[in-house]
Amino acid sequence: MTIIKTMKMLINFKPRTSLLCHSLGKGNPDSSSEKLDSRSPRAGATSVDDLRGNDRGGYSTKNLSLKTHHLKSKNGFVMLFSVLVSSLLVTIGLSIFNLTLKEITLSTAGRESQIAFYAANSGMECALYWDLKGDGTRGAFASNKDDKDGAAYVGAECNDSKINNSGNVSESYDSSATTKFSFNIDEAGNNTPCVNVTVKKKTETEAVSGKTIETTTIESQGNNICVGGRRVQRGLQSTMVREL
Repeated sequence: MTIIKTMKMLINFKPRTSLLCHSLGKGNPDSSSEKLDSRSPRAGATSVDDLRGNDRGGYSTKNLSLKTHHLKSKNGFVMLFSVLVSSLLVTIGLSIFNLTLKEITLSTAGRESQIAFYAANSGMECALYWDLKGDGTRGAFASNKDDKDGAAYVGAECNDSKINNSGNVSESYDSSATTKFSFNIDEAGNNTPCVNVTVKKKTETEAVSGKTIETTTIESQGNNICVGGRRVQRGLQSTMVREL
């Protein structure tokens, strides 16, 4: 009896693959070779890993591909490098602009200083000329308080401006006098160069020799412009000593 039951069980046994294929092939057992269940062993499996499924239903994960997306960090580096280069170029540009501005300022100051120097030199030359030449008999500037009227008779002019009127004598003593005058180098105007000149004369008698010595000091202050603006002033001074 046991042998008969065993033979019946072998006769009625159907493999799982056939049952599954039969269910997939709608009753056609022959379609099992073409329509295999995804959970069935694959044909041509060569390793245990090929036949082993995962823990959730026995599905194979061999054909699944993982895609890894890498961040392109070069884009951030290029942006940072661009910012650094731009900042460097801006700094260099501002430095060059600052140097250029300073050069222009120094050049302008040098030109204005030269104009002021020429004005001072003109005042000095004019004062020396009239002090030494005068009218042929005397100089054009007073040497004491009693000499103011005599000096005024000398027709001394600098650039058509009377320079030795009695009103130009600011200080006068028994043995000294100071004369001040000014005139424009070019035509009259506040924006033209001008010069202020001071002539000081002092007479002294030496105690030992008894000689009379006259000392003349001329100070000339030249200005690039007379009034307003950025004024630049240059000065010259001359001292002469002579025996009377």
